[in-house]
Amino acid sequence: MEQTSKHPFHLHGHNFQTIYRSPKDGRPFDTSINPTFPKVPMRRDTILVNANGNAVLRFKADNPGFRESEKRHPIPESHYATCRAARHLYEGNAGGNTENFLDLSNQNVPPPPLAPGFQPRGIVALVFSAIAAVIGLRLLYGTDWMRSREDRYLLPQFDDWMEVNTLHLSPCATEKLHQEREKGGRLTPGWSRSSEIEGRIIETHIIIFIAYYLVKHIKLISFPGNLEVIASAHRI
Repeated sequence: MEQTSKHPFHLHGHNFQTIYRSPKDGRPFDTSINPTFPKVPMRRDTILVNANGNAVLRFKADNPGFRESEKRHPIPESHYATCRAARHLYEGNAGGNTENFLDLSNQNVPPPPLAPGFQPRGIVALVFSAIAAVIGLRLLYGTDWMRSREDRYLLPQFDDWMEVNTLHLSPCATEKLHQEREKGGRLTPGWSRSSEIEGRIIETHIIIFIAYYLVKHIKLISFPGNLEVIASAHRI
């Protein structure tokens, strides 16, 4: 059988020595030539054989295999007791059938394929996320650049007007503060906020809440019942 590409070779249970590896499209290894092998060959558990090539490996045949190892190292009874307590089948075929080995009706099955395309639940989440994003951009953009120059700030408020001198404010904000001082106004600590900003924040919160409620609490699609079985599918 010809192999047109490189192919990995693995020998189970051994870390073999690589004595020789032919190049691509190399001729079969000739044992009559008796070449000089390396004194310290490289040791691997997997080797990449070139296309249409060959490799000579050396290993010590001291691994008797699974069946012989099972005789010398039996499985403790406590392991079986743990499986029985968890109702995990450990005998029979892949379906746990000890009488008819061709009956695989009870075997573990992979999860069903995902439904193609967007589902109703995903569409609702995407739409409301986009609406919330647009309102958020409107909140950030409309409250500054779409207003007049003298209103482009949030007004700081203090109990004492002398505290204002310690701030680095824009000329517009400083002028507005002086106007408020001349009017004899007394401001409380905090930052002023226009009703427009508060209204848009409320709109954003309402949209986000509606989207969260629809996605999390309303079952717009019904999931297959066998999905609940997948979490406990391993029996062995």
